[in-house]
Amino acid sequence: MLPPMAALEKLVGNLGIDNTTHVVILPGGYSAGEMGVATRIYWSLKVVGHDDVSILDGGMSAYATDKSAPLKPGMVTPARKIFKAKFQAQHIATAADVKAGIKGDTRMVDSRPNDQYLGINKSSSVARRGTLPGAVNLPGKWVTEDDGGKFRSADVLKKLFDTVGGVPKGDTIMFCNTGHWASLGWFVQREILGNKKARMYDGSMADWSVGIRTDITDRKNYETELARHRDKLQDMVDDQTQDLIAARDESERANAAKSEFLSSMSHELRTPLNAILGFSQLLKVNTSEPLSAKQQKSVSQILTNGELLLGLIEEILDLSKIETGQLELSLMPVQPDVILNECVSMAQAMAGGRDVVVSEFAMEPSRPQILIDPTRFKQVILNLLSNAVKYNRAGGTVDLNCEIRDDALRIKVVDTGPGIPEDRQQELFQPFQRLGRESSDIEGTGIGLTITKHLVELGFITEPGAGSTFWVEFPVAGAHLSDISDTAKANAVKVSASDQGIADPNSQPNFDTNSKAPFSILYIEDNAANLALMSAMLDEYGKIDLSHAHTGEIGVENAIATPPDLILMDINLPGISGIEALHRLRENDATADVPVIAVSADAIPDHVDAAMKMGFYGYLIKPFDVRVAIDLIFEALNSPKAPAARGQTP
Repeated sequence: MLPPMAALEKLVGNLGIDNTTHVVILPGGYSAGEMGVATRIYWSLKVVGHDDVSILDGGMSAYATDKSAPLKPGMVTPARKIFKAKFQAQHIATAADVKAGIKGDTRMVDSRPNDQYLGINKSSSVARRGTLPGAVNLPGKWVTEDDGGKFRSADVLKKLFDTVGGVPKGDTIMFCNTGHWASLGWFVQREILGNKKARMYDGSMADWSVGIRTDITDRKNYETELARHRDKLQDMVDDQTQDLIAARDESERANAAKSEFLSSMSHELRTPLNAILGFSQLLKVNTSEPLSAKQQKSVSQILTNGELLLGLIEEILDLSKIETGQLELSLMPVQPDVILNECVSMAQAMAGGRDVVVSEFAMEPSRPQILIDPTRFKQVILNLLSNAVKYNRAGGTVDLNCEIRDDALRIKVVDTGPGIPEDRQQELFQPFQRLGRESSDIEGTGIGLTITKHLVELGFITEPGAGSTFWVEFPVAGAHLSDISDTAKANAVKVSASDQGIADPNSQPNFDTNSKAPFSILYIEDNAANLALMSAMLDEYGKIDLSHAHTGEIGVENAIATPPDLILMDINLPGISGIEALHRLRENDATADVPVIAVSADAIPDHVDAAMKMGFYGYLIKPFDVRVAIDLIFEALNSPKAPAARGQTP
């Protein structure tokens, strides 16, 4: 007999089947008995409400005879799924239905072999004597070819039923000794010959004969009590499931709120930082009104601390993405030496004023490629080198070297600092923990090493008074290239917002202002400080006619009335957003080809990527490097038509 619905739900789900799975049942294909098992399973799935089920006629025997059919050794272990049963009573007949059917017009078809139907075979417990009153006998073995694993044709099956009075058209109950032979007859009637009123007596003569020979009061009482406990247990499971779902939803809401808060905080901090760093850069390079040495030193302090604040914002956002599972890595095979040498050069510049020597990096063109996300790889190496420089002693050294270990490249950063006391090593990777250096003059946030530990497997050895060695390992690309998805390869080349930094303020922008004069630029921006910064930037170069609109609607109207050579567009505007403004500009013939550069404090990579795909010429993330911004602006002005993505992108 069928087990309880809850047990069937679990059984079906454990087979990797949910309510949308198409199920194909594969009998062995060698006997009618195997087909009986297959139809029994088919019927059981129908009873629990799974309608997308098929049986492979002929079974594995017929399938394997086709030499082109794919086969594999071993067995498959399915991933468990959730299946929800919906009881379908039209497929099943109960003992009460049988009793009513005997007295009514229901057709009873006994699918047992002839000898059991006639009562000749009494050798086993399944060979019940006699049959139901009025039942006809059509043995289940007859419906397959030669008692085998393939159903007879519909025409032959009709002829078989003709021997017992024809194919039933109305309510029919199939039964046998225990149910398997009856499922063959039920399947043939319902699925091949089309009698949708065919039902099967689950348990059949085994259940019927026990019921008429014995007092089943105790059994019924037991079943009632068992059902009560089962229902109570199911209620408990349902309650616990709802509690877990509620806890999960609450956690997801908390993570979403946290991400939204940090994103908003980043935006709000970046906007004033844009003015602080931007005007500081302009003061630094102002040749018409040069600063005194003392003023230059003060401006340098503003720039340095502004960069530190920007780095803190980036690190907090990175840590939040890691904790909420939103940080995505784009792996690709890369020869690491160029990035490593660049990191060492940056560390040498950092060490210049600290009486610390960072050794030259020994580049080896033969070094194998490794699987990395280039942006995060650079972030990891810079974090390790930066710590090795900052927490070193006067006259100390820092070395970066590489070695192959099995199928991985180990990169080690060795310093001669004071080391880490054993009783504080457990605090090393805790966020905002600086091991007692919080009150020192060493800049830092205590987040970098925490992020590094989350991104890679990080090892270290340290000896108080003698220094520390930190190392990370990355897989060599040759043996692992197949592990990278095509999507990851396609999206692998990205540049981090943290890589843009603030360039050397004494460097000069690279552009040609002689191709046209004057240029007309429309800046759609609602923040007065950012507008003033852009105006001051462009004043340095003349030949620029800068106009302004403080909303997207006004900006679009002005651009269509007098198309400029370039539009600078904030994304978060009052009224329509910069994205909507771009759509309207592209839909108008007058502005369809005018390049538009996004200038926004929104540094979320997905948002930047989405904006670029919508047709922006470039994307400047506030706070931006003045020289990078000027280069991008004049590149766009000198370009006949907006090309693919440019500018500072995360």
